[in-house]
Amino acid sequence: MIKKDKIRFVLKVTAAHVITYIICGIFFSTVLNYEELWQSGALGDQQRDYNSIFVSLGPFLQVIRGLLFGGILLQIPKEFFQQKYGWLKLWMVVAGIGILNTPGSMPGSIEGFIYASFPLEAYKTCFEIFTQTLWFSWLVCRTEKEKSLAAKMAVNYKYPLIAAGITVVGISLSGFLIAALKGIDITGGTQDPGALLLMVLSSVIMFLITIWYLKKPAIRLIAFLFVCYLMNGVHTIIYNYLTASPFQSLLPLLTALVITFLIWLLIRRESKQESGDK
Repeated sequence: MIKKDKIRFVLKVTAAHVITYIICGIFFSTVLNYEELWQSGALGDQQRDYNSIFVSLGPFLQVIRGLLFGGILLQIPKEFFQQKYGWLKLWMVVAGIGILNTPGSMPGSIEGFIYASFPLEAYKTCFEIFTQTLWFSWLVCRTEKEKSLAAKMAVNYKYPLIAAGITVVGISLSGFLIAALKGIDITGGTQDPGALLLMVLSSVIMFLITIWYLKKPAIRLIAFLFVCYLMNGVHTIIYNYLTASPFQSLLPLLTALVITFLIWLLIRRESKQESGDK
């Protein structure tokens, strides 16, 4: 692999990990009621409080784990991921070493079975762990196949996907800042279906508006920046005030400005570099 391909591979692995981790985390924590499980002490006495800022920032810190995954998997020959059942073999490696045979005593591991006495309910987390790693393994291998839909989308819609991803991260970070400044429970926002739906809708609109903008960037710049600003902050303010949410604040007006500039600058810089390479 040349340097450029290595960077792309690591970034794809990181994205696959973060996306599957967040989606599986939201789904299983809601369905299996992780808050009650966490606060019951079933996972041990050393766990941080469920409402801790560290727990809230956990999904965003997964970028570090994703980069580590990418760096490790980079040592495996590319042909491994392109095999017919490469995704299953990769999952067996990840689950075998990272879950079943982990050196630490955790629920679902052999060491945990031998040296720890977790209550039966603690093993509910295994549903998420095995599902997330399976989806992650499939996604990594699919994006490495030359004719896969995911790979084509990653190439053809790279900038719209970047814009949509930055929007999700930006809106989430804005919520964390508001929670920190006002001293409120961040989990209130993550458990609000309306707020989550609004964030998903914003990312979809950003994906579509970026595709539209890239066709004629010089002519459509003002409209693109305007929609980008709306989708990254203004609409959340309106929603929070209409629903009497504890997250009522004008801070998103500032964060949306920063996010909008970042998206435009990144897309403009990368597209210019790509044009220069051609």
